[in-house]
Amino acid sequence: MSRRTSRARTAFDRMTSEIRLAGLNTNPDGDPNRTDEQIEGAWDTAVTFRADLDFGDPVKETVPELSLAPPSYRVVSTGNDEIVTYALAKPGPSGPGVLVFRLDADHPRSGVPKTISIPNLALVQDDPPYVLYRITLSDVLGSFPHPPQTAATFTYEPVAENIRSLDFQYFDHQGRPLGPGTPGTSSDDIGGDDSELLTRARIRSVRISLTGMLPDLAGRRISGAKNGAGDDRRPLAVSSLLRLENMGRAGMTDPDNLAPPAPRDLRPVAGHCGGLLLTWKVPEPRDAVTGFLVRYWPKGSSSTASTRRFPYSALVGSVFNGRGRAFVDGLAEGVTYCFQAHTLRATGPGSPWSPDSSTSCAQVSEASTPAAPRELEATGGRPGSAQEGEVRLEWAPVTTNTGLIEGDPDSVRGATVIRDLAAYKIYRSHRTNFVPDDTTNLLATVPAGMGLYSDRDVASCRSYYYKIVATDRCGVASVPGPMAEGRAETSVPPSAPSGLNARRFSRDQNALTWDPVRTDVNGRPIFVDQYKVYWYKTFVDQRPSDLDVDTFSLRAFLERVSSAYDDLLDWGDQSDQLRGWHFYYAVSAADRCGNESRRSVPVTTSCSEHASLVLSPADGDSRSGIVPIIVRPEIDHPCTMGRVQISRASDRDSVVYDHESTRRPFLFPAWDTGVTGPGEYRIHWELVSAEGCSTYETTAVTVKQRPGGGLETTTPSATAELGDRKLSWDLVNTTGADLEISRIDVTWFSLGLPPALTAIEFPSGRVASSGPRGGPQRVSETFDAHPLRVPREADGLCADPSCRLSTSLVWDSPVFSSRTGNAERVTVRYYARDSTGKTRTAAIVVWPDLGIRMDRPAAFGASE
Repeated sequence: MSRRTSRARTAFDRMTSEIRLAGLNTNPDGDPNRTDEQIEGAWDTAVTFRADLDFGDPVKETVPELSLAPPSYRVVSTGNDEIVTYALAKPGPSGPGVLVFRLDADHPRSGVPKTISIPNLALVQDDPPYVLYRITLSDVLGSFPHPPQTAATFTYEPVAENIRSLDFQYFDHQGRPLGPGTPGTSSDDIGGDDSELLTRARIRSVRISLTGMLPDLAGRRISGAKNGAGDDRRPLAVSSLLRLENMGRAGMTDPDNLAPPAPRDLRPVAGHCGGLLLTWKVPEPRDAVTGFLVRYWPKGSSSTASTRRFPYSALVGSVFNGRGRAFVDGLAEGVTYCFQAHTLRATGPGSPWSPDSSTSCAQVSEASTPAAPRELEATGGRPGSAQEGEVRLEWAPVTTNTGLIEGDPDSVRGATVIRDLAAYKIYRSHRTNFVPDDTTNLLATVPAGMGLYSDRDVASCRSYYYKIVATDRCGVASVPGPMAEGRAETSVPPSAPSGLNARRFSRDQNALTWDPVRTDVNGRPIFVDQYKVYWYKTFVDQRPSDLDVDTFSLRAFLERVSSAYDDLLDWGDQSDQLRGWHFYYAVSAADRCGNESRRSVPVTTSCSEHASLVLSPADGDSRSGIVPIIVRPEIDHPCTMGRVQISRASDRDSVVYDHESTRRPFLFPAWDTGVTGPGEYRIHWELVSAEGCSTYETTAVTVKQRPGGGLETTTPSATAELGDRKLSWDLVNTTGADLEISRIDVTWFSLGLPPALTAIEFPSGRVASSGPRGGPQRVSETFDAHPLRVPREADGLCADPSCRLSTSLVWDSPVFSSRTGNAERVTVRYYARDSTGKTRTAAIVVWPDLGIRMDRPAAFGASE
């Protein structure tokens, strides 16, 4: 049997094994007033039945059943999860059909049936392929929702894909058909209405027919398609007539008081991860056996034993030569477990427990490696098999290990069957010779039991290459299976991008972002990894909605998933934008099939506002020695970066100073003109706004060969703290020699009651007393006994505060009542002397906007 039919066959076996139990123990006490039916609904293309599917499980058979009975019943044996429907639907599920029947689904049971409607099904199967679903009712505490119920009220479990049809025919005890058996219409079905209750009660057997489809034909409707007799690609068509032994019976069958013998010859087999295979001799007669209980415990700890139930139907496929097999998983590696088994019967007593002996103990150990997955196929790998928007992978299930496990009796072609398969790892690459790697090309991990995967993150008309690795529960991986090539194709263009945003990112870049395109024009989900960026620039400001985006020029072709693009501008484009030109952008989505979306609504970037800068040195200044570099906007303007470049006037490429600052207030190293030498220089100033627009200015400065320096500041603006009671800035020594401050005069003026100066910090606080309140205020502090030292190392030539001295003034109330429109100012005059005793002064003026102006001192030893 090929893998294309194995999953459908497995699904069919599961469905028939459950339907065979329809009616099992549904009325355990023979209550004549019970409203439950053994078959709740019978349609030509669907069936709803109830059965005590968890009979014999000491936990599951009581939860929630014990809480369902009172006060309406003495006992209830079937919960809502044991009211099972098998039907077809499109994936989702989706479909126009609704199954309607009546039953009591309340918790606890009320004894009053209500209408149940299961939506989204395909009762007329005229548009395959379909998915076979197993549907159960949710356990809702209290009253079950009133009709029509939503799909969320039910649990839809997909059992098999690529199904063409599912048919049911019902017969009475003499084999006569009940109902016309016309699957092409649901109008004449037995159904689930109360009017057909007696008809459903007469059902004693049912014929079930299931027909599958080939996966590569599942997306196309092909009439008259035939397969040769020897074609391994034939779809599954299987039918079975089931005799429903429990129909028409109340309670359990009359007990047989003769207990069967205990299972014999228990043999645990190690070698599978996290579990042990247990085999035993199945007792006779087997037709009354419903399952087995397996009791197990770590050796020496029988008081902590656990019990697990294995239904007989789950063992039928593993009973050979009279021996049953059951794999007990979830065990700890390296631990020795012991086992006993007990036979369950549908009627009468079960068997005694098998004897406890040393031969029924074994240690859990891993001694197996999964075989490699085989027969991997991907849609698009063969002409005509490509799907829209996805690559569908299908592979044969891994059923064996790579070798034999000693003691395990089940093998296929010289390899033990695998019992500990955990998952399949799917790898994808754009290269044919790729090596599977979890960190670089792992696409997905799907649980064991899956043999299908849909890769929807694929760009149309692009080839992808896949490999699959099987792993067991210990993480042991197989070698990769054979590679498969796949691709998706489409003739439908993507939707147009939306949410386009453009902004100035830097002087030479415009940053574009937009919402990723995830659907085509029909709303179907797609994956896009190609975008085209178009642009148009003009000096005329136009509304984007007035522009024809089809006239824009292609700016960039992007082959990536990211919905962002940084447009790098050349010198000409930078100049145009800084002079006020408007740049308009639009974006489209594309694929490799030749489809392209409409272009997006355009957006614009421009630089129409510029900051007014306060600069030092100012244009035309003559300087010498160490020169502080200061730049700030004249008014509070949001800026993100400042840059200063100094070059010789005779040669723009001869750059002697180039620094940038990204934090306000922008702090720059001082310029040591003693290193660069006298001459004419040009200073190029740049301040970048939060929008990415740059303000440029160029000033001229003359450097002379003369002694220079004194006390200066590199701070463009004072820092206000303590609720504007404390003002701070830095001082630098530009003389090249140590200085001492012997006196500081502070003057401030206010029309109202001025604040009192309480401290001069340099760098520690010193209490200062101010003069009488009102009018001009002046404090003069002398430091003859303990001069304030300003070492030559505090020259401001570094880019951080380490070569600057911080100084502050502290008042008892805010020194500025307002940051603007106030005539008040603070003047600080420093008296400094060098080692020869010569004294010069320097004055700093702080204005209400916290801007600093400095009266530059004459150099020590220079003429005034």
